Amino acid sequence: MKLKKSLVTVGTAAVLLLTSTVLTEPAFAERSLQDVQNERKEIKVELNKAEKKVAEVLKEIKQLENAIKENEKQLKKTEKTIQKLEKEIA
Repeated sequence: MKLKKSLVTVGTAAVLLLTSTVLTEPAFAERSLQDVQNERKEIKVELNKAEKKVAEVLKEIKQLENAIKENEKQLKKTEKTIQKLEKEIA
């Protein structure tokens, strides 16, 4: 009788141990998949932010290039005016 109780107890413990291990693995895998999906969403958001910043920087570069061209034109005009005035003075 004592052996029968021990065997039932050990059997029950073994069943509980095996089923709890089997049941937690899919839940862990699902959480892991969910974590990966969340991480992908976060990466996409960060990528979109980075792309917007790159677009802003490119726009600023274009504006600076235009400003440089305008300054170069103005510099040439100023140099011509200086040369003209120097000729008049001489």
